[in-house]
Amino acid sequence: MPINYQEIYTQIKQVGLGAKERRKKKEEAQELAKTLLETYSSQLDFLRSKVDSAKTADANIRCAVPLDEALASLPTRCLILLFNPL
Repeated sequence: MPINYQEIYTQIKQVGLGAKERRKKKEEAQELAKTLLETYSSQLDFLRSKVDSAKTADANIRCAVPLDEALASLPTRCLILLFNPL
């Protein structure tokens, strides 16, 4: 079976365009997350109420609940790990 290099080239270009679009969406999502963190980091009562609402909707939800420290006190860069038990 002969290799159609033109078709491969076209597919590679399409994958590359998709990668740029995914990167743009990721950067936009990161900016939105940063804005939301800055906006709501000191509104602990509001955040607790959101967690309570989520628990009402899904009793199996797992998330962090803010206690008495503003979220903005987190380091500027951090790694958040999600654990999904089987």
